[in-house]
Amino acid sequence: LVSKIGNEYGTALTLLKQLAEKYPVYCGNGNHEARLLWTAVDCPESGILYEEYISSIKNAGVHHLSNNTVKIFAGKEWIYLSEIDLSKTYYKKLSSIKLELDHMEEQIGCCAEDSFHILLAHNPAYFDTYARWGADLTLSGHVHGGIMRLPFLGGVIDPAYHLFPKYDAGLFEKDEKKMIVSVGLGTHSIKIRLFNPPKINIITLKSC
Repeated sequence: LVSKIGNEYGTALTLLKQLAEKYPVYCGNGNHEARLLWTAVDCPESGILYEEYISSIKNAGVHHLSNNTVKIFAGKEWIYLSEIDLSKTYYKKLSSIKLELDHMEEQIGCCAEDSFHILLAHNPAYFDTYARWGADLTLSGHVHGGIMRLPFLGGVIDPAYHLFPKYDAGLFEKDEKKMIVSVGLGTHSIKIRLFNPPKINIITLKSC
């Protein structure tokens, strides 16, 4: 929603306000929001912009999650919703670093075992660890569908410049744990989209 000093997020804020008037809205950070904190040491203005952004969406009625968990009553039962903020290390170009389960638990604690648990994790590359952690459903983005999508091959490149990323778009499953990766609405390092129309995912959860 906001990435660097000078970028406005008024349009996104207007949308969030309108949604929050009708529905409970929960959101976490993407790497663009997190970058404001990563650079705050060198550029204090970026930290100020981040605080302004968080304050604005909270005033709009949005629940902002950052390395924490909330419990939500969903009609007939309780579900858990967690969000994890990964550090800059996990977004580096051409990186092949692994996300260790111990590190994930240090960030957000253990997964609830008594209820359905949703995880907001912007970078889908670490789905294996998210599944091991116990998330029943992980919601991710970041890859933008791979910029260009090819028949049978899927997304071509991710923001870290890996070719044909494993988790590019759609529904993935591992050990009965699921992840949905949205192709999103925008672009990233390479400002194009080919055969890759923007999309907002609508997901319906049904009690068994």
